[in-house]
Amino acid sequence: ITDDTKVDALPPMVVMAVGQLSRSNGQNFMLDAEGAATGDDQNKLREQGLKKLNRAIAMSQSVLKRGNLLPAVRAGAMFNLALSTYFRDKTDLKNQLDTAKLLVDLGEQLPEQPISEEAMGGAITILRPLHGQTPRPEGVGEMYERTALVLLNKFPTSSATDNERLYYGFQVLQSARKYSEIGRAHV
Repeated sequence: ITDDTKVDALPPMVVMAVGQLSRSNGQNFMLDAEGAATGDDQNKLREQGLKKLNRAIAMSQSVLKRGNLLPAVRAGAMFNLALSTYFRDKTDLKNQLDTAKLLVDLGEQLPEQPISEEAMGGAITILRPLHGQTPRPEGVGEMYERTALVLLNKFPTSSATDNERLYYGFQVLQSARKYSEIGRAHV
């Protein structure tokens, strides 16, 4: 499959797999760009990375537009879309929030898929440092609370949930004087 191959006629599993390869390559280019010594090298690596990530995004979106997908294929495409989005610019606030939303949507819609737990852990890893900033960036509070609630309700035994209970109970529930809900967050 080349960069100009029309993927709409290919089986969704094939498109998803090729999209994952493209994302992985793009992610590696972006990480290499971070470590490159000169601006020219960084720009070339970043350009190559963005090309691969944009292709991965297009492929994931193509898969997600199709109906009657197997849950594992839908979950894989959603996860790949989120990671591809994140690595385009992992320092940009809007990009971080968009990525977290994609990951939480996956966890909320397909909690039975194994990749969903990893997605939720990724979302909370992105959001927790942003939530702790003063002043808190716009949109972070709502997205963090949504993520924490999905963790607590759909992934009650995951390590990401275990790691988040105390912070959520203290920083969100106690701060909002929702004392009756604190016990449920720690159960």
